[in-house]
Amino acid sequence: MIQLRGTLTLADLARFQYFHVLRRTWPGLILVLLIGLAILALIVAVPNPNILKNAAPLLTLFVIWLALLAVTPYWNARRQFARQRYLREPVSQTFSTDGIKSIGPSVSTELQWSVMQTVRETKSQFLLYYAPNQALLVPKRFFTDDAQLASWRDVARAGMSPKDIKQSAIGRWF
Repeated sequence: MIQLRGTLTLADLARFQYFHVLRRTWPGLILVLLIGLAILALIVAVPNPNILKNAAPLLTLFVIWLALLAVTPYWNARRQFARQRYLREPVSQTFSTDGIKSIGPSVSTELQWSVMQTVRETKSQFLLYYAPNQALLVPKRFFTDDAQLASWRDVARAGMSPKDIKQSAIGRWF
């Protein structure tokens, strides 16, 4: 049994939001950037003023989409952090092979490992997805040392199926 204590921060929620959004949209992001670069290269290579006039609306949409992609996850995290008081309260999380218990002043939850659809590891936290868009956040700063972190991984692998904790390139940044 592993016991963790801590308080989530706005940064924890923002990292989750950015990871969750970029995990699903990175192919589209790369495609939009490539198209935008191709349009810019065309504008530079062919000195025709009509090309710039014709491409301006499309480039404007790309810039707006990129700007929204950059700020929307933070806005969502900030709104969630402000509206859901229990996220700002200290929490005690207990992990065993039977399940997960989270207890705070305003809320307590108990989940079985069988509910977990996937567990993802990022640079700063573990995300235990129990629904496609919802996850239990376990910041790595809640762990007291590397031994406790290793023990947690063993407990998580013993309780869940499949037995792997997924890592991705996007997760290395968050």
